[in-house]
Amino acid sequence: MVMIVPEICSQQAPRWSLLNAKGNIILTRSGRRLVYQDGISGPAGIIQLGAQDMVQTGNGTASLMLESRGTTPEITLMLKENSYVVLEKLEDGVSLEFLYGRIRIISSGALSVKTGNSITQLLECDVALDYIARPGVSQPGLVLHCFKAAGELTARSFTGSEGVKLQLKTGESLSLEYQMPFAYVERKNLDSAAMAIWDVKPPAIAEAEFANAGSEDSRRDISSAAPGSPGGNPGSSGNLSNPGRSVNPGNPGGSSASSRNTAPKPPRKNISKTVSILGVSLMGAGVGLQSYVHFSDMEEDLSKKLFYTAYAPIGVGAILVLGAAFINLANL
Repeated sequence: MVMIVPEICSQQAPRWSLLNAKGNIILTRSGRRLVYQDGISGPAGIIQLGAQDMVQTGNGTASLMLESRGTTPEITLMLKENSYVVLEKLEDGVSLEFLYGRIRIISSGALSVKTGNSITQLLECDVALDYIARPGVSQPGLVLHCFKAAGELTARSFTGSEGVKLQLKTGESLSLEYQMPFAYVERKNLDSAAMAIWDVKPPAIAEAEFANAGSEDSRRDISSAAPGSPGGNPGSSGNLSNPGRSVNPGNPGGSSASSRNTAPKPPRKNISKTVSILGVSLMGAGVGLQSYVHFSDMEEDLSKKLFYTAYAPIGVGAILVLGAAFINLANL
């Protein structure tokens, strides 16, 4: 067991604390890797963290807490197995880099999360983020499960442009996947698998424990219920008052919507992928035919006919690629 002696600092300076860690935990600081085989627990095992510290969970889990001081919000950050986060400086607001895995953030104020080519700006929220590799995809896909959401996700392109801003909505799962040259976006109802992983109840069930579920006036569409709106649960902020001790995941900002009455949205992301792949394939076939004609020794008249005929698949392919872009925009 390796212990870190906290640095002497002003009591007014906010600091991240690593606590409630189980299993294999690795802390990387200034190039040094500190491995905790059996996790940490109790007041003596609390570790003070600083900027650029990376916390990695192997077969274990961990919780990080940032106490509220001045303008710094109170934040609880929970990591599942095989997750990596890097903490940034706190002088210009709370920010961190999410490198891989599954995390959950419960915050009473603003913070920024950088993941791959995207930046998520969160306000008062309870969200889970998945950044997991999948077979056949070069880069992990980002999925935000919005148990209680206020903020936006900025999807940046590979060309370095400012990107597209996507509003986060309570009761939705928003997925973002990069495959050059596109960024595919999909919105759908809150993923039941994510609720099971984090032991979060569906919004309709959570509300039934605190309100009259039979009231028709209380049933609203979760896709439009924002924190502080009539569709939200104004009492859910109580879960943020003391995340370091006892978090009630049963009602983490759930809205008063009935998920069973909310129609699922069509899987436009898969349609967009298929159309774009077909379009690129046709364009490639046309260019390949023109290249073959250019370097072959066939008759001039036949060569010209084939060369100009190749423009047909190129044109159709370009139209399909543009169409795929418009299909993808429908999810924004």
